[in-house]
Amino acid sequence: MVMADSNHAVGLRFENGAELLIHIGIDTVNLQGKGFTCFVKQGDKVKAGDKLIQFDKKVIADAGYANTVIMAVTNSAEYPQLKKAKDQKVTSAETNVISF
Repeated sequence: MVMADSNHAVGLRFENGAELLIHIGIDTVNLQGKGFTCFVKQGDKVKAGDKLIQFDKKVIADAGYANTVIMAVTNSAEYPQLKKAKDQKVTSAETNVISF
């Protein structure tokens, strides 16, 4: 799933059926895509390390919005074994934040 008009969120469905929503910012849908670049489209297959969305923190801040990135497993009730790592700084393709 891609929020094509605003590019502020993307949803992923993994091979194991887990569904992950990555949502950038609070109320950033109001920016109507300004400051966001999406590198995927609805139906694309992606792999670890693929670039999904790029965003400009300054554009978000200048508009008065928080740039908090929210990551949620939207069907987590189906995965009681899910383990979330403690909040931490992360490095793309290196830091494990969720495991099943």
